[in-house]
Amino acid sequence: MVEVGISNVFKRYGAVEAIKGISASIKDGEFVVLVGPSGCGKSTLLRMIAGLEEISGGEISIGSKVVNDMQPKQRNIAMVFQNYALYPHMTVAQNMGFALRLARADKAEMDKRVKEVAEILGLTDYLDRFPRALSGGQRQRVAMGRAIVRDPAVFLFDEPLSNLDAKLRTEMRTEIKALHLRLRATMIYVTHDQIEAMTMADRIIVMHDGLVEQIGTPLELYDEPVNKFVAGFIGSPPMNFLPARISGGKLLVEAGPDSVAIAGLPDQPDREGLEVGIRPDKFEIADDGIPMRVNVVEPTGAEIQVVGEVDGKSMVVVFRDRLVFKHGEIARVRPQQDSFYLFDAETGDRLPVS
Repeated sequence: MVEVGISNVFKRYGAVEAIKGISASIKDGEFVVLVGPSGCGKSTLLRMIAGLEEISGGEISIGSKVVNDMQPKQRNIAMVFQNYALYPHMTVAQNMGFALRLARADKAEMDKRVKEVAEILGLTDYLDRFPRALSGGQRQRVAMGRAIVRDPAVFLFDEPLSNLDAKLRTEMRTEIKALHLRLRATMIYVTHDQIEAMTMADRIIVMHDGLVEQIGTPLELYDEPVNKFVAGFIGSPPMNFLPARISGGKLLVEAGPDSVAIAGLPDQPDREGLEVGIRPDKFEIADDGIPMRVNVVEPTGAEIQVVGEVDGKSMVVVFRDRLVFKHGEIARVRPQQDSFYLFDAETGDRLPVS
């Protein structure tokens, strides 16, 4: 059993606190994604697990061992980087087997292991090539193969798909997920792309400003975000947010000089300072809906994405039906029944709706 434990971990660079007391538990064989905007501390946390950054406080364990004071080579981990880090003068086979050669492994065993991993990754026909003769996706597979050959306890991925084009990123997402299902190894993956996180992870750790905002499965985060940050970060296009208030048992959205009632909340007291969150695909056309000025219409074939604004605030609405909108027109839209979230405008905390 190879679990990774992170207990009240801090990282300080002088007076700057990059990681602010993070705790999480990663189960044996689990694929966990650390996701968040640039500068949130996700790569720093991954590098501390790897031993490439010192821990300022707290405790990290791999399996049953606390690894705070262990060197990276003692932690039985393998890391795949964004820039591949392949040796240009070595062939694919030599790159993949380099760690085993350093460990003075038996040559016959090393060759056997390299060939087995090459077959898993579809690299058998490229073993004698040099990195310069490979595509970006093939180079990334070689980098993964180099990690797999070592048979580590934990795999660490630091934004490995960032250098690939959109088509290759999609293909590599599928390959990495299939690889995890085949190996059943513990994997920790860092990305700023929430689509990668949603499609690949067993669980996601959402980070912001050196803190963990929420931990859960992709659908848990999508359906039950704990605050406005998670609600706005998970989902593409992101959730729409509009100022709102409760008055007379109704939820009113502030739309310029008008207030539009979008739901009845008879059990809720009057309250100001709210924001309502609505997913782009949860709107419908309604004569008494929220007035949205249409700025851009983006048909994709399967759906139509309408980018507009309400009282100067940007809003995106997605329709499956092939509706027709004109630039500058006012389209009236409202959330489908019970398809909205309430947040405290000051704290960002999600509020119960009853």
